[in-house]
Amino acid sequence: MLRLIQCEFLKLKRLKFVQATLALAVLFPFVLTAYVFSDGNGFEMLYRFVFLYSDLLFKPCILGILGVMLLSAEQDSDTFKNILTIPVSKRKLFYAKLFLLLCLSVAYSAIELLATALGGTVLGDGQGISIYLRCSLVTGIMSFFDVLPLVLLFCLLRRTKVFAMLSSLFYAIAGFLLVNSYASGMSVSIGIVPFLPRIVIFRWFLHLFSLEQNSASLLVPGLPVGEAFLILFCMGAVMAAVASALYGRKEATR
Repeated sequence: MLRLIQCEFLKLKRLKFVQATLALAVLFPFVLTAYVFSDGNGFEMLYRFVFLYSDLLFKPCILGILGVMLLSAEQDSDTFKNILTIPVSKRKLFYAKLFLLLCLSVAYSAIELLATALGGTVLGDGQGISIYLRCSLVTGIMSFFDVLPLVLLFCLLRRTKVFAMLSSLFYAIAGFLLVNSYASGMSVSIGIVPFLPRIVIFRWFLHLFSLEQNSASLLVPGLPVGEAFLILFCMGAVMAAVASALYGRKEATR
């Protein structure tokens, strides 16, 4: 299993998309830094903006596309048959790819925080930045669970990579709009909505950072980190198990 994970990490060198999006993870907070501090706000407000527009919109789209690229790498290069002759368990290969996706999600969050912290320091408000480190690492792990529905969709529909990437874009935008709707109270009463991955992440964030006079702080119940992880892990474990079975079946028919 460790060798599979090492091989998957080595494959990243050929994915220029990863390098490009890592660069965007650095640049995006700087754009928000200029906007937030131009209004005289502090670092906490900057962190909120980064969470809202990066963690709830930009990152799900990027991770979804990366997940598709990782899962379809062997099909694109027509090397899956060669791998099976080693032999390699298809499920182990699938979970190695998921572990790599988790590492990338945490890496994006860490780089994003460093860029945000640098922006705050340059503009004279870098105090207390260290307390946000744990929050960013937790966000990185939670964001991984947020894209598992896309992984399941890709394994289930067996569609083209282009379709899966467009689905990632739609999923990211739809989830972001749902969060805004939920925060305004429009979707609070719908049974399953509070337990959707993106909403769970948002509720966890509200548990840490109140939105003061924002309607979300009054209408949306916060969620402690333990409860949030329990919900995400239970849902994620089921989706990953189903997706791994479908992934293996998909390749077995080739």
